Amino acid sequence: MQNSEEEIPEGFTKIVFRFHSDVLDQEMEETLWAEIVDEESGQYRIDSVPFYIPFIATDDIVTAEYDSDEEALLFTEKLKSSGNSIVWVAIMSNVIKMDMIQEIMEEMGCESEAFADRYFSMEIKAETNYPKVRDKLLELTQEGLINFEEAFISEEHQA
Repeated sequence: MQNSEEEIPEGFTKIVFRFHSDVLDQEMEETLWAEIVDEESGQYRIDSVPFYIPFIATDDIVTAEYDSDEEALLFTEKLKSSGNSIVWVAIMSNVIKMDMIQEIMEEMGCESEAFADRYFSMEIKAETNYPKVRDKLLELTQEGLINFEEAFISEEHQA
């Protein structure tokens, strides 16, 4: 599946997810990068941090089927949760830049991907101390710097 605009690295592919967003109250579509686990059985490991999908996290194992009409792999189901969680963060103040917030979170072990200049999606690995991260997010929210949404919190991070 080669895309003329973008080179797909060997061992990786893209998967299209379709879902209803309760936040936006509309049907949505998002495409994520995935590492091929077993192409024959349609198994893939999610490699992208989702911006809108509320039920998938990085490193989850999913299945996808090729749709010839759309010429794309379409998500079918989640097979195995990675234990990672996803939090969406919106910058609410002009006092602080987004990369400063991302740096604070990165120091706590949370990688993120920016979407526009005031919104990013953040990955919290299974082994990361989520209560400590959540306390920092709440502190930044109380200071009026950010707002956040716990998009997907894994069982490992639920207290």
